[in-house]
Amino acid sequence: MDPTEEYLRNAYAVAVGRTVHPEATGMLQVHRSIELFGNSVGSVGFRAPATSLGPIYVLPASDSSVGTAVLVTDGSGNLGWATVSGISTTEITSTIGFSFDGASSVPEVNKAAFVRLPWAFTIQDVSILATPLGSIRFDLWATPFTSGQLPKRENSITGSAPPALVAANTYYAATLTGWTTSFASNMNFAANIDSISVVTWAVLELTVLRESSPGATSGSGGGSAVLRFIGAHGDGGVGATATEVGSRPYGGDYGGPYVCPP
Repeated sequence: MDPTEEYLRNAYAVAVGRTVHPEATGMLQVHRSIELFGNSVGSVGFRAPATSLGPIYVLPASDSSVGTAVLVTDGSGNLGWATVSGISTTEITSTIGFSFDGASSVPEVNKAAFVRLPWAFTIQDVSILATPLGSIRFDLWATPFTSGQLPKRENSITGSAPPALVAANTYYAATLTGWTTSFASNMNFAANIDSISVVTWAVLELTVLRESSPGATSGSGGGSAVLRFIGAHGDGGVGATATEVGSRPYGGDYGGPYVCPP
């Protein structure tokens, strides 16, 4: 290093309360703390603990291939990447449900219930509860809210395996072959009746792992949701808006989605 440059750097360091030794022992030594400033305002930094002989940590040679990996130490200062059980960006379990009630009559086919989902999520399983004993097949559609388009049949996420029960009251599947299961935040989501026989009331439910919502506490769903639904009446008219959370929605005959926090 040029002697003049070295002098100026050290003079500045002393002026702000730091001591810099750029070549003293093959490393850059900064006393007290390192502070990094942004392009405009704000900064982040590192500060050593008030001990005489703190550890020297050796960073890994490359980034992790897993997005949820964490840095761990081997007890000798060598850091490496590891995955830890329970670490996830979508670790809150919730249920998304769509209720169809024909009021003692069989609901019409091609009636869809719509809802906007504000958080990113991954579908874990799907279930159907219906009465009386009969058959029903649903399809699920999704589009980004920013597209300005309600989802339609061409936006199906179930591939060749739509959820359906046949001559039964219940259906459950956790192996969602051919499904699109992971979604970004702010999606329009819909459940549509593709076919139905005998059944007059049915609920389709999805169990999802989702990101934390604003105001949520650890292990809880946090907050409530405003839920919109279409096709609540037998003539296909627009239904009411439900703010009920955790139970079957009110406000019409069928078409009501709801969200249940844990």
